[in-house]
Amino acid sequence: MRQGAAATTEFNKYSDHNSIAINSVLAGLAPLELARAYGLEGDRVRAHAAYEVFFGNWKDADADIPILKQARAEYAEI
Repeated sequence: MRQGAAATTEFNKYSDHNSIAINSVLAGLAPLELARAYGLEGDRVRAHAAYEVFFGNWKDADADIPILKQARAEYAEI
């Protein structure tokens, strides 16, 4: 919906309450979506940091997973 500010508020909830959300499927993708939301806002520093968190969480994942490949491509553009 291209509403970066609203999205950052929602995805930050996963970071703020990660012990509760840890079992959620969305918890693993929340840093990626947060990075994208910061990107929509034009906040490259925070977007960069959120991508780094996502990559750190996914460091042991197969390199050819589509979402990971897409995230790397997005990261290269910021």
